[in-house]
Amino acid sequence: MMAASTWIMSLMILLGGGGNDLLDMVSHEAYWKSRGMEATTENLLAELKQVKGGDASALIKQLGAKQYKDRQEASLRLEAMGTSILPQLRKAVKSSDAEISIRAQRLIKKLSNKARGRSVRRLMAIRTLGELKDREAVPALRGLLKSKVLFEAEYAARAIAKIEGKPFKRQAVSAREMQSDLWLLPGNCGAVGQATLKPGKVISAKEILKPLLPAMPAMRPGNNAEKTLAKINKMLITAAERFGNARLSGITIGVGDGTGGEDADGKDTGYVVIVFRGLYDCSAMREAILEQKEIKTEKVGRMEIIKFDGNAAIIPASNERFILIAGPSRKQMPIEQMVAALKTGKGKLGGNKAIAALVKSVDTTSPVWAVMQVSKAYRKASFLEPFQSLALVGKRKAGQMDFVLKARGADAEKVAKAVEEFNNLMAEGRKEMAEMVQHIPAFKPIVDFITTIKAAANGTNATATAR
Repeated sequence: MMAASTWIMSLMILLGGGGNDLLDMVSHEAYWKSRGMEATTENLLAELKQVKGGDASALIKQLGAKQYKDRQEASLRLEAMGTSILPQLRKAVKSSDAEISIRAQRLIKKLSNKARGRSVRRLMAIRTLGELKDREAVPALRGLLKSKVLFEAEYAARAIAKIEGKPFKRQAVSAREMQSDLWLLPGNCGAVGQATLKPGKVISAKEILKPLLPAMPAMRPGNNAEKTLAKINKMLITAAERFGNARLSGITIGVGDGTGGEDADGKDTGYVVIVFRGLYDCSAMREAILEQKEIKTEKVGRMEIIKFDGNAAIIPASNERFILIAGPSRKQMPIEQMVAALKTGKGKLGGNKAIAALVKSVDTTSPVWAVMQVSKAYRKASFLEPFQSLALVGKRKAGQMDFVLKARGADAEKVAKAVEEFNNLMAEGRKEMAEMVQHIPAFKPIVDFITTIKAAANGTNATATAR
C-alpha cells in the first residue's frame, strides 16, 4: 500500500539523518524538474501570489437546479474557479437543499486534493527562494511571516535567514510534550521508549542515500543509482501532494507485557503502540488513507479509528499526534484505552509501578531511551531469560551517538553465560558483515557500528555499550 510504504521509507530517511520534514527529503532541483518549471526568482514569486476567490454564490445556487445539465455545468465551472472558493463550498455543505450539499461535498474533495498540491508547491517555492539567496524575494517572504497556513511562516523565516546569511534554528519538540505522549500509554506495557529527532538542516534523500546508491545494481539487477533516486523522489513528491507536508519530531513506543500469554490459537496476545509527535494536516492524512479500498473505520466514543486487516489501527488524533496500534487481533489492541487517554490527557502507565520506577531511573531528556521490565512472557526469549529489567540510553556527543544498555539479573552465572553468548553472536555478525562489505562497500558504516558493540558482566548485572 502506497501510504504505508511511504511512511516506512520516510521514517527510515528521517532517522537516518535527514531533516524532520517530508519535503526536506526532496531537493528543490528534483521537485521543479518534475513540475517542468525553471526555478527562477520571477517564476517562484509568481507561485506565492494569492489567487482571489470570485463570488461563487450564483453557481452554488445552480447546483440545485432542476435540469441535470444545469447542475453539471455549475459543478464544472465551480471546479474551474479553483481552490479559492473552498470556504464558500464549505458553507454550501450545510444547505437544506440535498443536491447542493452533496455536490458541494464532491467539489470540496476534488479541490482539497488540488489545494494540497498547491500548498506543497508554495512551500517548495518559499524554500527554493531561500536557496537562491536573491534579496529581491525578501519583501514577498516577509509578507508570509504571519501566515496561519501550516509550515508557511516558518519556511518563510528560514528562507529570509538564508538569504540574509543569518542562523535559523527550528524549534525542537519540548521535553514536556514528549512526557505527555509517554504517559498516554496503557498500563500493562512491559517496555517503553522514546526517540527525539534533533531539528536538522535540509538534507535530501540523494545526500542521505549517496553511500548506498552505487550498490543498488548489486542488490537489484537492472537498477542504477539514477533510476533508484528518481523513483524515491517521485514517491516522496506524490506522498506530499496526497497528504501535504509532514514533520516528525519524536516517537514514543509502548509494548504490551504479554501478560495475556497466548490465545486459543496459540498466538501471542501482546501489542505495540507508537505515538508519532510532529506536525501534519490531520484531515488530509485521514482522507489519503481512506482512499484505499481495503481500509475501514470504527467509531470509539466520538473518535474515528482507521483499521487495517483487523490487526492494526490508526488514530489521527490531531495535527500534532498520529497514533499507530498493532496487535494479533482487534480484541488485544488497547484502542479504547488510548481513546480514553486522549480525552483525559493521561493514560494508565503511571499506575505501573515497575515501569514508572524504571522510567525515573533514566534520563528521559536523552535523544534515545528505553526501559523494559522483563515479564514471564518476555523470558521466553532465551537472551532475556536471565534478566529482570533493562535500561537503554543514547546521548549525542561531538557528532556521534553513544549508547549504554544496563541489564539487571538475579543469577550471576546465567548473566555471565548470556553476555558470553551475546559477544559470540556479535563476533559472528561482524565476520559475516565484513564479508558482505567486500561486495557492497556501502555497508561499511554498519560494520563500523557493530564493531563498537561490547558487553560485559559484573555479577548479576550486565552492561553493553555502542557508538
